[in-house]
Amino acid sequence: MRKTLLIAVFAAVCMSSFAQDAVSYQMPPKEMADLLLAKPTPGVNIDSRGEWMLLAERNSYPTV
Repeated sequence: MRKTLLIAVFAAVCMSSFAQDAVSYQMPPKEMADLLLAKPTPGVNIDSRGEWMLLAERNSYPTV
């Protein structure tokens, strides 16, 4: 039982090493890139009395 399990795990590891054909960087489809680079929606804060609303814009990515 243990020997069979070891052989199965070894075979799975060997087969998975051949699955990575494209190792270079690939660009996502244009629709996906546009979605990720879209401007974020503004943050909304309303005061406790409901008289004032603040719309705050924010950065989509943190600075380095």
